Amino acid sequence: CTSSVLSSITAHMTLLRRLNEEQNRQHELARKYIMDHKVSLELGNRLIGFVRHHKRRRRTRVHEGDINAFKDIPESLRVELHVQVYMPSLMQHPLFVRHSRFGDSSELGVVCHTAMGEKALLLGQELFAMGQQAIEMIFVTCGQGEYRCDTKEGRFRERAGVNDMMFEAALWLQCYHTGSFCPAPQCELFTLNSAKFGEEMSKSTLS
Repeated sequence: CTSSVLSSITAHMTLLRRLNEEQNRQHELARKYIMDHKVSLELGNRLIGFVRHHKRRRRTRVHEGDINAFKDIPESLRVELHVQVYMPSLMQHPLFVRHSRFGDSSELGVVCHTAMGEKALLLGQELFAMGQQAIEMIFVTCGQGEYRCDTKEGRFRERAGVNDMMFEAALWLQCYHTGSFCPAPQCELFTLNSAKFGEEMSKSTLS
């Protein structure tokens, strides 16, 4: 029993050492990139500050892409997995509920498989920057995020928590973000890509 405990501790220590080595390597690569490309001192300090702060944080949820074994699963299993993971979030929106009732429900399964994904935002990261084209609708699945926008009327802030949806307009219109979306302090999201969604809906029985 003692030997198994020691073996487990040794394995964990080895893993931590490898993680620290990789983090230090990334830090040095960032410094070298900044020097090689003659990035300004002010921007360089901000970049290094982000890298230093970011390496102390971890995502709390496992993503599909983290699991190497999942890369080889049959496509039919992957489709079923995506439907079970993403469909509950889609069903929070009345439009998709209506579509599942009056259209071909399998079409939404295809949307889950081809147009949806997952992202994690940690403190200091941004989902997009002001002026970028809105290319996806988001569903907050864990944590909180904050949309920040400065207008002539003043500073606008809107919090989004679990089960909140944002940027639906991206599905129907070509529009651009007038602010930024940041975690507060961290946030897990499901995303619905507008181009892929439009492609699937063009084949819809209700279109």
